[in-house]
Amino acid sequence: MEPSTSDGNQDLVQFWDEVPAGQSLKRHVPQNAKPDLRLATKNYNTGVDPQRIQATLLHVTDSCVRLERKLDHSLWHQKVFLILVTVLTALWGFTVFIHYSSSYSKRST
Repeated sequence: MEPSTSDGNQDLVQFWDEVPAGQSLKRHVPQNAKPDLRLATKNYNTGVDPQRIQATLLHVTDSCVRLERKLDHSLWHQKVFLILVTVLTALWGFTVFIHYSSSYSKRST
């Protein structure tokens, strides 16, 4: 079953319908600094603590940065391992070739 393009739009509309009125997520990015996410709310009594949400968003952002670093490090290890295996396979193939070519030339003489 293939997802239709309208399902994504309906999910987005439903998400924004569930967000309480008067709240909007604004992204403030100072120059040469990491992103600072702030929840801008009007003085409605919604029971939501903007400072707590901001702290949670910053924690999630930091976690994403750490995961990205770990992924980059893992991909680097994968590339090094692949190069090492390729070189060792080529060396093994060359050794086998030399061994059989020398034994073949001894038989023909």
